[in-house]
Amino acid sequence: MRVQVPLRYAISLSVVLGLLLPAVFDAWHTLRHQRESQTDALRRDQERITEILALGLEPAMWNLNGTDARALVDAVLKDERVVHVLVRDSAQAAFLDLSMPQRQHGVLLTAGREIRHRGDLIGDVRLDMDAGGVEAEIAQEFRSFLAITALELGFSLALILFLLNARFARPVARLLKESTALARRELDRPFLWHRRDELGALGQSLEATRQALHHAFSQIGDKTAALEADIAERLKTRKRSPVPQPGRAVVG
Repeated sequence: MRVQVPLRYAISLSVVLGLLLPAVFDAWHTLRHQRESQTDALRRDQERITEILALGLEPAMWNLNGTDARALVDAVLKDERVVHVLVRDSAQAAFLDLSMPQRQHGVLLTAGREIRHRGDLIGDVRLDMDAGGVEAEIAQEFRSFLAITALELGFSLALILFLLNARFARPVARLLKESTALARRELDRPFLWHRRDELGALGQSLEATRQALHHAFSQIGDKTAALEADIAERLKTRKRSPVPQPGRAVVG
């Protein structure tokens, strides 16, 4: 069974969709750009921290001083975004390996740097940072967008329905009522329209039709009354006149 949606609701839905779809596309594009920008900023921070680690670990690695290396890595781990730091020597053996797995909430970004002493490779460092903070911030902004959009659309829908009811639904209902009056030949009451829009023009057209029908039916009524009066007068005249008797023939 086909559902018939009232016209004002169909118009309101069309307007809301027309407002919502561009807003959603714009929000998606903006949030995507923000995610890329914040991820790039996180990568730049990661590259900077990794470069600092590589430079700071050079003397500790050359002198095999694990205490200084640990102090520098501990300082880096104070950044809540850092999840894992791996320092290896030139033989790829782990010199220092510290991890904070509880900090991982999203995708890990990895950066690495070689550690050189006077041009000679003496090791490397790898730094893993969590990108979950970026995703959480984007998700929060998306929720805020949804809440604000819902409020705006709710207000817009209420305003649209109010305007449609005042400027469209009630005039159309009045037009239907007056059209029904025309169909029932209720032509004595004039249809007064003061609107200057399309619906007002249609209402004035109905009033012109009412006047034309009222005039036509009045003429028909007058002619019918005159005809009935003429017929009645003829019947009276006929009843007053004597009816002639048929004469007899005289035989001579």
